[in-house]
Parts: sequence; C-alpha cells; structure tokens
Amino acid sequence: MTALPYVEGGFHALISDSPWKYQDTGSRASPDYADRSMTVSELCAMPIAALMADDALAVTWVTSSHCDLEPVGGRLIDGISAGVRVLHAWGFRYRAMGVWVKTKKPDSIAELLAEPMAPLELLHASTSRGMGHYVRHAHEIFLIGRRGRFSIPTEHRDSSVFFAPRPPKRPGQRRAHSTKPDFLHRWIDRFVSGPRLELFSREQRDGWSAYGDEL
Repeated sequence: MTALPYVEGGFHALISDSPWKYQDTGSRASPDYADRSMTVSELCAMPIAALMADDALAVTWVTSSHCDLEPVGGRLIDGISAGVRVLHAWGFRYRAMGVWVKTKKPDSIAELLAEPMAPLELLHASTSRGMGHYVRHAHEIFLIGRRGRFSIPTEHRDSSVFFAPRPPKRPGQRRAHSTKPDFLHRWIDRFVSGPRLELFSREQRDGWSAYGDEL
C-alpha cells in the first residue's frame, strides 16, 4: 500500500472498512482479505489521529463475530468492542451504532410484492441472508465516533438502519463478501464539505482521499 494521505489541517471525516483479523478462518464466511488481515493492536497503532482535524467524524465497519484475541490472556474480543478500541486509539470517542440490512436485488423484491404477505413478512423475506453458526446474518454493523466538537446537523441525522442490496462483485474480486455499499459516503457528503478519508478503500471516489491495497 502507498503512504497514508495527508492534508493541511487534517481530514474532517473518515470511513474505514478495516481488515479485521477474523477468528473463524475455517468457515466459508471467512472474509476475502484473510491473507492480509490486521489485529486490533496493529489497527490501533496506525497514526490516524495525526491525520484528522481537531473536529472530525469517524465511521468504522465492524464484524459481529469474535475478531481477535486479547494480547494478554488470549480471550476473544467481540467485533464491537474491538471497533470502540480502534476508534479511541485513532482519537475518537464512540458515540453511536448503525446497521446495514442486506436486501435482495430489486427484481427479487418486485416478485415478492406480488405475493400475499403482511408488511413485516415482506420485510423479512426481502433480506439477503448470509452465513452464520447461530443465525444467518443479514446485516452488518458500523460504529460512529466523534472528535472534538464535531456535530451532525439535525436535518442530516438519519435513521440508524440502512437498507441496501449487496454491491456487485468487481472484476478480479474473489467474491463480494466484504464489499460495502456507498450509502455512508453519500450521507457524509451531505454535511461534510472538508477533506474526507477512506481507509482500506477498494476504489477512488470524488471528494475522498483513498488508502488501500485494492485501488
């Protein structure tokens, strides 16, 4: 990967799709970045705090499974706790959580609309279910952190639940398992006009500086 981007005055917003070290390596659900994953300690050691403005917003995707081992004692850390640790190490205080509900493609949902279903039954049937040892996961979690006096304007405080289909697999990608939709970028673009940074990005995006080994 290239050097981390830098701008004078620091970035005002950050999105990270971190390559969490994932303990379930024997499952088909193991992420497609398993050969380049990072421990919580490695992510915490990244000098992100020095890149950010005094007042800034951070959003990081986390896994809902156990993603790492404690440096001392060897206990498993759950993905949400790991995300909070990383946010803190990067200079942010955890403030909120959101959920991406994975839906089926629009044409599949259109077929479901023709069926006689109650609204909640239709909503349940519209989810795209993945893998899981206890339940088949149809969602992913992201955490929101705040630095300094950053504030989201009231008119842009959306629902914490976003519904979107899985993005299509890109050429050369083994599978789209870990690819995220762009609704967080579009949301942040509405109220952050200053420099924005995406960590572990898979593509260049207008208005965003990108860092990642899949660019």
